Amino acid sequence: MDEEQKSKWMQNMAIFVGVALVLIYLWRQYKSYKEEIAAIKWPRVVSNCPDYFVSESGDKCRNVFNLGKCPANNGILQPNGVLDFSGAEFKGMDGDKKKCERAKACDITWEGIDNLCA
Repeated sequence: MDEEQKSKWMQNMAIFVGVALVLIYLWRQYKSYKEEIAAIKWPRVVSNCPDYFVSESGDKCRNVFNLGKCPANNGILQPNGVLDFSGAEFKGMDGDKKKCERAKACDITWEGIDNLCA
């Protein structure tokens, strides 16, 4: 190999190594990003009350905007009514699922809860 061919070969190797290092770096960044995304729980904090309800003492939630169908008295929505989630059925392992079922029955949203009972 003459001097010109060696120089060309060195240039090609330098380019190849540089591209390989950039690809390795990008792959590691991508893997790190995917691990971070997988570790995030959404929402990060689940509210004690359905969306747009106001939390009151204990596990009671006031429907200040009169959303959905609850709480109802004889099928009629009670203005500014209170939903009580302090019962035993709303605690423990199945508690969030029961809250989801209640939210669905009331036709209200609850981020982090209303997707648990599909």
